[in-house]
Amino acid sequence: MLRYLYFFLTTFLPLLLSAQAAHDAQWVLGSPRLLPTDIYHGGTLIDFRSGTPEVSYFDLPIHLDPIGMICDNEGNLVFYTNGCSIINAAHQTMENGDSLNIGGVHDSFCSHSYPSWQGFLALPKPGTEDRYGLFHVYIDRESLRNTEFRYTEIDASANDGLGRVDVLNSLVYQDTVYSQISAVRHANGRDWWIVAAKQNSSQYYITYYGPEGPGATLTQAIGPVWEDMHAASQVIFSPDGSLNVRFDPVSATHLFDFDRCAGTFSNYRMLDFMGDTVSYGGAAISPNNQYLYTSAGRYMYQYDLAAEDVAASRIRIAEYDGYLVLGYPSLPAAFHNMRLAADGKIYGTARGSSNVLHVIHNPNQPGLACNAEQHGLDLATLHAFAPPNYPYFQTWDVEGSPCDTLGVNGPPPVSVNDATEEDTTVRVYPNPARDYIYITSSDQPIKQVQLWDSRGRLLKSFSGPTERIDVRGLPPGFYYLRVFLPDGYTSQKVVVQ
Repeated sequence: MLRYLYFFLTTFLPLLLSAQAAHDAQWVLGSPRLLPTDIYHGGTLIDFRSGTPEVSYFDLPIHLDPIGMICDNEGNLVFYTNGCSIINAAHQTMENGDSLNIGGVHDSFCSHSYPSWQGFLALPKPGTEDRYGLFHVYIDRESLRNTEFRYTEIDASANDGLGRVDVLNSLVYQDTVYSQISAVRHANGRDWWIVAAKQNSSQYYITYYGPEGPGATLTQAIGPVWEDMHAASQVIFSPDGSLNVRFDPVSATHLFDFDRCAGTFSNYRMLDFMGDTVSYGGAAISPNNQYLYTSAGRYMYQYDLAAEDVAASRIRIAEYDGYLVLGYPSLPAAFHNMRLAADGKIYGTARGSSNVLHVIHNPNQPGLACNAEQHGLDLATLHAFAPPNYPYFQTWDVEGSPCDTLGVNGPPPVSVNDATEEDTTVRVYPNPARDYIYITSSDQPIKQVQLWDSRGRLLKSFSGPTERIDVRGLPPGFYYLRVFLPDGYTSQKVVVQ
C-alpha cells in the first residue's frame, strides 16, 4: 500500500512545471513589542531551509494570531497576514493590503487581529510563477458569525518584489462556515481543493482553485452535525491528501477519506478520547502517512493509521511535564495545535503565550521512538495559540487517476520492493555539506546515484559504485540525492552550504 512507502514522495522532489516544495520553508510568529525595552514580544522567524530550524528575531508590525503566510519557490518570504492586513517581506503593509476583511469587525478588532482560528490560507496560484491566492473568512458584525468565504490575490512581482494586492475581498460563496480552512492539491498535480465546514450542519464546501482563480464549489453532507461547541480546533490533510482529520477537542478525532480527483469525502469514522476530554488540542500526520498524532492538553498521542484497529493502536507518547513559560503559573506550556514542517518534523504550540514549541523529531517512527520532546525549540519571542496554516506542499499528482492529464509528473511510482528510510543501509554524509557528499552502503552494492536541484533538474548521474559527489560548484540550498540499490532505491534531502 502506497501509504507505507510515501516517504519517497515526501523526500524526492518531483519534476513539476510550477510550484515547488519550499512555500512553507519559513514561519513567522509573535506580536509587536509593547515598549522599546520589551524583551519578550516581537517577531520570531523560523527558517527551515538549512535542514535545521534557525530562529531569529525581527520587528513585527502586527499581532499574529492566527497566521496565514507563504514563501516563494525558493523559500523566500512573500507575505503574511492576521486577517486584517497583508504584510510583505520587508515587514511593511503591502500595496492595497490594508483593508483585508474591511467592515465592522475589522474596525473593532484589528488593533489586535481578526478573530478567527484557522481562517486564512495562502496558496500559489496554479499555472503562475509570482501570483498567490489568499482564502479567508469574513465575520458579520451583527451575528459575529463567518458569513462569507472570500478570496484575495497578490502579485508578488510588483513593486520590485514587495508585492501588490490586485484582487481584494472577492466573494467565493456566502454562508455561515467555521474558520478552519484546509486545502489539498488536486489529483492533477497543479490545482487545489479548499475545504470549509458549514456551521451547525454536516455539510462541507469544497472549492476548486485553478489557473482562472476560484472555480466551482461543491457541497457534500457527511458525518455528524457540527455544532459550535464541536467546532474543530484544527483541521488537516494527510501528506498524501487521502485523509482529512478534524480534531474536535470536546468529543473525538474525526477521520474522512478524500478523493483528490473528484473532490469528495467518504468513509467517515471517529476516534474517541476515551475519558481524556479537553477544551483544546490539535493534530498532525507523519510524512509517511502512517502515524496520526493528537495533542489533548496534558497528553500527546500517536495512532497507527495502518493498524487493523486504529483506535486500539493509541499510544501515549508524552505527558505535560509542568513547564511554565517565564516561570508564570498562568502560562503552562501544555499541548495545543500541531503542524508538520518543511524539515519533516512536527512542531506544537501551547494554549497561551509561550516562548517554546514542542517537537516530534522522528514522526515516521512507532511509539516512543518518534522522540517527542517537550519545549524542544526555543523561540525568540512569545507566541500564542496557532502555528501558520499551511497545506502540505509536497503532495503532487495521483499517477494514473482520471484527473492526471496535465503532464505534471510527480515522483515515479514506488513498489513494495523499494527501500524505505527505516530499512535502507545507505549512509549519506556530511549533511549539510560544503565540498563533497559521501555515500556508503553496508550490505548492498550501489547501482546508481542521482543528484537533483530544487527545481527538479537532474544535475549529476553516476552508474556503478559511487562513494563521493563533488558539490563545490553548487549554490547553497536544498538538493535531493537518489541512491539505487539492487532491491530498490532511497531518496534523501541534502543541504549544500
